Amino acid sequence: MTTGRITGKVAEIVDKYTIILNIGTIDGVRKDMRFSIKGKKQINDPDSGKPIGYYKYDKAIVVINEVQDKISIARPPVSIGLGIPSVDSFLFGDERKPLTDEPSSLFNQNVEIGDEAIQT
Repeated sequence: MTTGRITGKVAEIVDKYTIILNIGTIDGVRKDMRFSIKGKKQINDPDSGKPIGYYKYDKAIVVINEVQDKISIARPPVSIGLGIPSVDSFLFGDERKPLTDEPSSLFNQNVEIGDEAIQT
């Protein structure tokens, strides 16, 4: 069953605020689209230790800033402000949630190459 949502993967991590997805205009991606970056945790049977499934979880939400034919450059949205990126940056600074370097005790919240990106 198809959902009609565009999906791709993280192809490159530029810095802790910028990633490149392996999808672009030929896939239907446009500037300002939002994507959820998904992590996947393997679940093991507590008795045998063997894998029995996996759990998908959200690592980050990103917004497409630039689109080329086969790639898209994305950053997390600004978390506070007026909703006008250039004005928000000037007034409030760059209040974005980093995509990497945040430790987590239960799930890895760092965005990694190969993570799934699903249009929201």
